Amino acid sequence: MIRRTTDRGEHLSQLALKLAAAETDDDHARDRLVTAAGGDERALSEAHDLLRTDQIYLHERARRLLRAAASGGPVAPPPTDFRNALFTKERALDTMSPEEAFGVLADLEPRLRRLEAKVQARSSDRPGSPWSVLRMMRELETLLGEGSRSENPLLRSPIAERAARLYLAKIAGFDADRPSPG
Repeated sequence: MIRRTTDRGEHLSQLALKLAAAETDDDHARDRLVTAAGGDERALSEAHDLLRTDQIYLHERARRLLRAAASGGPVAPPPTDFRNALFTKERALDTMSPEEAFGVLADLEPRLRRLEAKVQARSSDRPGSPWSVLRMMRELETLLGEGSRSENPLLRSPIAERAARLYLAKIAGFDADRPSPG
């Protein structure tokens, strides 16, 4: 069955992600979602379904907020199983500077240091050359994120890939506020 999404459901899913990242009070975040949805439980349920994974801590929290907003009940506590440890690591990685996060990831995946050296060498040879850096960013996608074959779930996390991408773009001389070449 193909499920159609509405603009409202998409908007609410994006709002839930923003609140999951920025709003520390669960009840306040839930209330903001209820207000944004105008009490439309169907739109809240659709937004919940759009966030398909519980494997990323922001998505997991956003789904809990949406579930509570749709039901009118309290926000469920975070999971206490194996995923909770992963969420804690992702949350920590997400709050680190790009340099710190890259260091943590490179300790887990030593090939990142070789990629770092390539980016540094290429950016000093040809400053601002987006095509060579783009090729290296593609190499990054094989080491981190959804394209990684690592057994370590943190290395398969999109948060890990984004943290490394920010750092590598920075040392390549690209402004992190502008779109990266990857």
